[in-house]
Amino acid sequence: MKKTITLMTLLAGAVGAYSQGIVNFADYSGQLQQQFFQYNASDATHTAVTYGTYTVMEQVGSSAAANASPQGTTVYNGAPLSGTGYDAQVYAGAGGGDSLASLTAVGTSPLHFQTVGAALGYIKGTSTITLPTPMTGTISLAIAVWNNGAGAYTTLAAAQAANAANTAVGQWGFSSVGSMSVNNLSPTPIPANSGIEGASLGVATPEPSTIALGVMGASALLFRRRK
Repeated sequence: MKKTITLMTLLAGAVGAYSQGIVNFADYSGQLQQQFFQYNASDATHTAVTYGTYTVMEQVGSSAAANASPQGTTVYNGAPLSGTGYDAQVYAGAGGGDSLASLTAVGTSPLHFQTVGAALGYIKGTSTITLPTPMTGTISLAIAVWNNGAGAYTTLAAAQAANAANTAVGQWGFSSVGSMSVNNLSPTPIPANSGIEGASLGVATPEPSTIALGVMGASALLFRRRK
C-alpha cells in the first residue's frame, strides 16, 4: 500500500513538472526582434501604461527597422537601449488575450541589450524560462524594460519605486502584449508574429495626491493675490 501511494505521489509530481511550458527568451539572432529606446519628450505619441500602482508615459510600436512582424512605422527619437545598464524581462499569463495588469514576471535573470551598430536597441543573450503551472498551450506575454541604475534596481518594482520618486532614474516601460503557444517538450522561441511590439522607456506620471497638492498650492497663491 505504501509503495502504491509513493508511486502515485511521484507520478503526480512528474505530471505537474511535465505540464510546465518552456519559453526561449532569445537575443537579436533569435525570433523576437523588436527594438527598445530611451524616453524622448519629442516623440510623436505617448501612451499611459500602468503596471501595479505605477503609471508611465511611453511610446509603443514597431519601428521600420524591426526585423519582425508586425513591422511598423513608429519613429523613436530616443537613442536605442544599449549595454548592461538596462534590463529586459518576460511577463506572462495563462491563456491568450490577457491584459498587462494580469501578467507576472517569469524567469529569474533579466537580459541586457546589444552594444554594436545596427543591433542597438535589441535584446542580447538567451534565457530559457520554465513557466509556472498552468502556463501551457497559449499564453499572453510582454517584455518589461527598465534602467537598472548601474545595478541598483534589480527588479522592475525597484525601478518603478525609484522612478516615481525621481523621474530621472529607474525609467521603465512595457512592450505591447502578445501571445504564443508553448509546450513542455522543448524551449519555444518567442515568435516574430507574437504581436509584441517595441517600446520606449517611460517617465512617471504624477500621483493623484501630488496633483491634488499642486492644485491646492495654486489655489492658495491665487487667494493670497486676490487679498
